[in-house]
Amino acid sequence: MTFSCLRVILLCAAVLFPGASYAASDDVRILDAEFGVFKAGPDGEVIFESARVVPRRAGQRYGWAIEVHTKKRRLNVREEYVQAEPPSVPETAAALDFVMPPKRRPISQRQLVPVDGWIYGEWTMSADEAAGPRRLHVLVETLPPVEFVFEVSDSPP
Repeated sequence: MTFSCLRVILLCAAVLFPGASYAASDDVRILDAEFGVFKAGPDGEVIFESARVVPRRAGQRYGWAIEVHTKKRRLNVREEYVQAEPPSVPETAAALDFVMPPKRRPISQRQLVPVDGWIYGEWTMSADEAAGPRRLHVLVETLPPVEFVFEVSDSPP
């Protein structure tokens, strides 16, 4: 008899307070993701401009912006460069239908605070940065990675 009453109370609580579950407060969804350059705007504000080509100019600021939907105050974010070309597969491995995973190089791991539903990753171009294609994975919490493909170029976009 006591077990039945407890079950009814728990069922009523779940119906009356549906948002009270622990999983709902940890929910994170990615709504949009863009890669580009950061520019100085009027009055010293920073403006993000979507772009696939980043000028190879010392001091050029570039990075990503990801729109998220979450109730969390902070999000765990990890950035990884992914090797642009997969490594060559030895013939014996190819004969065995073996697939080599892409080489990843961690760049950073940090916690970011969403501002108006957006999180940002930003870098500044160094004078010795090589031109060429890049592939970057950004992992937010436990979600699949967001992939950005961009190019650092000597020619202006």
